[in-house]
Order: sequence, then C-alpha cells, then structure tokens
Amino acid sequence: ETIKELKEICQPHRTKPQRPRDFGYLKHRELSIYITKVILKLAGTKIKPNHISIFNIFFGLIILLLLAITEDRLFLIVLLFLFYFSFLLDKVDGEIARYQRAITLRGVYLDEIYHLFVQNGLILAVAVNRDFLALGITGFFLLFLVRYLNKIRYFIYAKYKTDRNKF
Repeated sequence: ETIKELKEICQPHRTKPQRPRDFGYLKHRELSIYITKVILKLAGTKIKPNHISIFNIFFGLIILLLLAITEDRLFLIVLLFLFYFSFLLDKVDGEIARYQRAITLRGVYLDEIYHLFVQNGLILAVAVNRDFLALGITGFFLLFLVRYLNKIRYFIYAKYKTDRNKF
C-alpha cells in the first residue's frame, strides 16, 4: 500500500485536528506511518502489535536507565533521539493493530504500561541524572495521577451517559 492508503487503514480518525493541541500529535503520526510501512514490508503479518509494544517497553526502560546514569552530553542527546523513536513506536503498535485488525485488551494494557512507566519515567530519569531524586519522584507520581484521574473522569462520564440513556 501507499502511505496514503496506509493512513486510511491505520489512522482513520487521526487525520484532522479537533483541537489546537492536535497539531503536534498529527505531526508525530506523519512520521510514525513511515516506520509502520517499513515494519510491515520487512515482517508482514509475522510481527504482531503486542510484539512491538513489549519491545518498546523494554527499549524505553533501557533508554531511561541510561539517561539516568550517563554523564556524556553527546550520549545524552543520542538517548533523547532514541527516546523520541520509542515515542513513535508507541504509535506504530496501534497502527499495525488497526492494519491487522488485531486490537486486543492485552494490547491496550501494554500501551498503558508503556505510558505509565516509560513516558512518565522520562522526568524521573532526567531528575536522577541531575541529582533531583525527590523532584523526579514527585513529578513521576503527579503525571501518573493526572493521567489516571483524567481516565477515571472519562469513565464516570461515559457511565453516566450510558445509564442516563437507559431511561
């Protein structure tokens, strides 16, 4: 498939900005679709979305560990680029899941694990690197709370709308 065809399959509801903050999100999607195309071309249906998710969790955690302990500025910059690649891989697993029509609860769970430990872990890794451990732990847990309190709010709202429509 062409990139345009892949976008229609893998990013059907992710092509038009709904809010101003969606602009950056869509730019990341512009890059991730190329990685998706390469992976599909090399591995075809042999690779499953959950394989990418599991790889990405471990890849991201290794990057965070190295970010926390490195003192070399050039290596730090390389690690930040690798972290961004991990961020793009987080998009790729979902795109491949939609391409293969293989969206599972396990895949959603792995995605949440990545968001919790890897994306939120960036602030902790940088804080540890700069000897601000207490600040890093605080930041990590604040990001955790914001993310999951927001999810709980949406769950309650959806439940309310569902229950209200029954009557």
